[in-house]
Amino acid sequence: MPARHVSRVRALYRRVLLLHRVLPPDLKALGDQYVKDEFRRHKTVGSDEAERFLQEWEKTVANIRANSSGEISVQGPLGEGICSSAMATS
Repeated sequence: MPARHVSRVRALYRRVLLLHRVLPPDLKALGDQYVKDEFRRHKTVGSDEAERFLQEWEKTVANIRANSSGEISVQGPLGEGICSSAMATS
């Protein structure tokens, strides 16, 4: 595994765990365990799946940051492109 990939994975892992610090203790513990399990499960996947995994977690980090700044963002097929300001006007 290239050193650059390992560095990217570790940096992303750290960012997610750092973002969890603002959560209530019970949610932090649950979230931290989930992240640890997910990263561990994807440790041996192929390069295509690893890239998709990292992209999804990078989206999750962006979503958590948006939520912590007061902006609620719904990601994925059901809420594609919908944010709290758009929902408030409907």
